[in-house]
Amino acid sequence: MWNHCFVHLLLVFGLVFVQRCVGITKPTSVKLIDNGYTGVVIAIHHEEPENETLIDEIKAMVISASSYLYRATRHRAYFEEVMILLPDTWNDKAEYESPRNSTFEGADVIVAAMNPRYPPEPGTPSEPYTKHYEGCGQRAGHIHITSKFLVHTETTHHYGDKGRNFVHEWAHYRWGLFDEYPNRFDDPSADPESFYYSDTNKIFEPIRCTRGYEAYNLVYREESESYDTCNGNEKDGYENGCVSIPSPKQDYVTASILSGELSIDEIVDFCDDDDHNDEAPNKHNRLCKGKSAWSIMNNHEDFKDEQSPPRENIDVTPRFILARVKDIRVVLVLDSSGSMGILSENDQSPAGGLILLVTDGLDDCTEKTELLRQSLVTQSVVVDAVAFSNDADEKLISLTESTGGKFYLQTDDPGSTGLHDAYVGTMVSGVKEGDRRIEIHRDLSYYAVNESKSYGVFIDETIGNETTFGFSYLVDSRSDVLDIRVTSPSEKHYMSDYHGYTEDKQFKTIHVKFETAEPGAWSFRVTNRHFSGHEVFSNVYTYPSQKGVDPIIATSELSGSVTDFANGGKLTALAEVRQGFYPVIRADVYAIIERPPDENEKIYFPVELQLLDDGTGADITKDDGIYSRWFTDYTGIGYYGIKINVESNAETIILDGSSPIPYSYTLASADPEELLKGNLPTIDGTPIYIRGMPIPEPRGSQAPNFTRAISGGSSQVPETPEGWEPGDDIFAPSRITDLVVTSAHYQNGTVVLEFTAPGDDFDSGRASYYIIRMSGSTTELRNSYSSIDPIPDAHILQGNTSSCGEFGAREMFVISVAVPTNQTVVSYAFAVHAVDESENEGEMSNLAQATLRAYIPPPMTTAPTTVPITPGALPTTVVPTTAKPSEVFPVWAIVIIVLVSFIVVGVIVSVVGLIRWYIHRHRDQSKTRSEMKQPTLPRMICTSEQVRTSNSDPKRFLGQYF
Repeated sequence: MWNHCFVHLLLVFGLVFVQRCVGITKPTSVKLIDNGYTGVVIAIHHEEPENETLIDEIKAMVISASSYLYRATRHRAYFEEVMILLPDTWNDKAEYESPRNSTFEGADVIVAAMNPRYPPEPGTPSEPYTKHYEGCGQRAGHIHITSKFLVHTETTHHYGDKGRNFVHEWAHYRWGLFDEYPNRFDDPSADPESFYYSDTNKIFEPIRCTRGYEAYNLVYREESESYDTCNGNEKDGYENGCVSIPSPKQDYVTASILSGELSIDEIVDFCDDDDHNDEAPNKHNRLCKGKSAWSIMNNHEDFKDEQSPPRENIDVTPRFILARVKDIRVVLVLDSSGSMGILSENDQSPAGGLILLVTDGLDDCTEKTELLRQSLVTQSVVVDAVAFSNDADEKLISLTESTGGKFYLQTDDPGSTGLHDAYVGTMVSGVKEGDRRIEIHRDLSYYAVNESKSYGVFIDETIGNETTFGFSYLVDSRSDVLDIRVTSPSEKHYMSDYHGYTEDKQFKTIHVKFETAEPGAWSFRVTNRHFSGHEVFSNVYTYPSQKGVDPIIATSELSGSVTDFANGGKLTALAEVRQGFYPVIRADVYAIIERPPDENEKIYFPVELQLLDDGTGADITKDDGIYSRWFTDYTGIGYYGIKINVESNAETIILDGSSPIPYSYTLASADPEELLKGNLPTIDGTPIYIRGMPIPEPRGSQAPNFTRAISGGSSQVPETPEGWEPGDDIFAPSRITDLVVTSAHYQNGTVVLEFTAPGDDFDSGRASYYIIRMSGSTTELRNSYSSIDPIPDAHILQGNTSSCGEFGAREMFVISVAVPTNQTVVSYAFAVHAVDESENEGEMSNLAQATLRAYIPPPMTTAPTTVPITPGALPTTVVPTTAKPSEVFPVWAIVIIVLVSFIVVGVIVSVVGLIRWYIHRHRDQSKTRSEMKQPTLPRMICTSEQVRTSNSDPKRFLGQYF
């Protein structure tokens, strides 16, 4: 019988200690108290060699970051306390403290040598990056910084101050912000160009925030591996491939930290509403609906409702805790019988210990609450919990969340395996991936009398040591209950006469063990020999095949341990598949979601949902190894448990370090004047990526055949919308976030739009129809979208707005637009949303701009060496054209041009005659004049806001003279 007193004591502790974080169920102990961040954990990977310099560089980075963050947040936040978690492969020292409940896998920042970034050569300090799981305003997974980045002497020269880089990544991680510069690494669906046509200023501008950067417009010539100045100007645009590279010094801008140029000393701010460039087609505007970084930050729990007001004249120097990983002690708790004492035996501190609490969640005792609460808070004990009832107290989730644990659900539903999943999850917590137990199959099924079922699993080359096929049942019998046959890839059969076959009738289990399992496709058959039908649980688990080979790992999270369904909250199922730090993409990933009974106690079967890594719907970035999907099949109040099954297919690949991987990351900088001289930046002789260089397509190796099975825990729905019943259609189609203009033609006035079809309910099913709107102003379209008339059917030359594809289908529409004859450049902004059969309307999509031009400057055959450059360039949405003059200008215009030319020639001939007469008459005076020096052209520095004169380098800003 459960001891409800112990359970309740734990639950009350959860209420006192918890501070919920926005975003995924992955735990974090970070808190912002009196403007200071505490609980930040920076963990060093166990393969990093012991190095005191690395510790010193981490401290120096955080110290610099603290003052920079304090300035960037307008005196509202700094780093007060940071734990540096050292691996157990380093020697222990007396000054190293207990890690408490911190682990490498749960760290906010990881430091590891392996980083799949460009370039991949050893010795190169690859850029820090942040791995996003969810969208704008949501906490990310973690920040990854390489040890080479921290200790290499050239890092600061190419990437700017390390503290600035850390703040850039902290903005991604903590507040869910995205880059404000064109980034094909992080946003593979984005156009490779870095310019757009500003309908506000009527010029071509670089994609940036804010406007006004002084920059060189350069193009990388792949054939010569060098940079040249771009052909064109800010009025007509620039040649394809032109990019904007800011100057090392800026006189007029201080933002934005998310623009990537962290080596520029003047960049010290995040964009706010006053200087944010909401026109720029970057990932931040696409996912954050054009809102400024500061606007998103002000809506975060750190600063919302005047939280953490500015504090002046305070010491922002962080405190550091050096802790070393220690073995985790685990206690299974069924009642209150001395769990803390067990964790403390042999005079060891219980700090960092782990309690697996098995409970029905009921409570009838409160006497010992304060004593237990104080003990758990002091000792930093992690609590995982598994509940046997959908009526479990919601405070149980607070307990697990507050201590960095996880909540699981075991129900009477067919296939429910919550207790087993909790046990497995607890056993792998804090264990190195090279030593971790890996589950490749688990199933709970009912077997009729003499019924047989067969299953298949793959043992890939990364696993296979100590492989176990396990089975359990609940019926009593002196005779055989199950007949088990396991078959290897080489067709060998293993049954009860195999020496690795054992059965324990007391515990009702059967195990078939292999010291080293043969790689390939294994199968097993289970037959019920009992005289009655009953349930059988089966699972297959194994360990990595050898040291030094990273196993393929699958992990899973939910968008939150509590889902606010009543107020429109979304439950997102998330899974990540990787080998080491390298994403495994294009695998088949399915979530099995258990649902509670409705208010009438009607039982519902679990729902199977395929998770996707295509950059649409709930998924943020394509091909990053993170698979996601929204869940909408609610049945009522209660707990929703999730299990994940992963299987490879013929197209599954493991991305390697020879190609870019789409995470948010910092950007290397270079002096554009040095680029023009042919001095491309290198580190240890290896070129580093600079804007404009070609980006290779994702590459990798064919993944071996593999299967994985994991649990994602559970999320509670405490309340449903008023009047709602299961099956009601209250979910609108998801917001379209990948609307793009794939071509725009000036000559025939057409624009081609493409996007991925949303679903009927978020990202599931098929919507009913689309509404597409357009405007000559992005600002008008964003601010007045609903009041603008939809594009009439007569102007839709291809595509049917009343015929929507299933979620994930690619949609294309060809739109006819007006092209005024007196304009050589015309721009339109487009947006779209979907509507379902119940007239639930999705949100406005991201804005896509089409810029139609009569002329696109071709690449220059001979690069100029003495002319300056002007900001502005080719828009990202335009398709190159090769129009003939007669296609652009009418015949009458050509005739006029010819006549004017004759007149001009006559005037020139007359002027030349007068000059010759003048020279002949004033020979002496002309001799004196011929010896005079010609005046030097002043340098013109042009921004979007102004043109000013300067007497420095005349090699910049060409467009003002031609």
